[in-house]
Amino acid sequence: MLRSLVAPCKQSGIEPFAWFRDVLSRIPTHSITRLGELLPHNWKPMTCPAEA
Repeated sequence: MLRSLVAPCKQSGIEPFAWFRDVLSRIPTHSITRLGELLPHNWKPMTCPAEA
């Protein structure tokens, strides 16, 4: 099961650990109707105000 999440990340050029960390932190507040945004091929990393 883990491989089925890591493979799309690698195909999309995304570092899997960064994706996991970001997605897991967003899930509690993310709308269920917008979960597709969190899939590796649609994912955009969240930027912290301190990083901007």
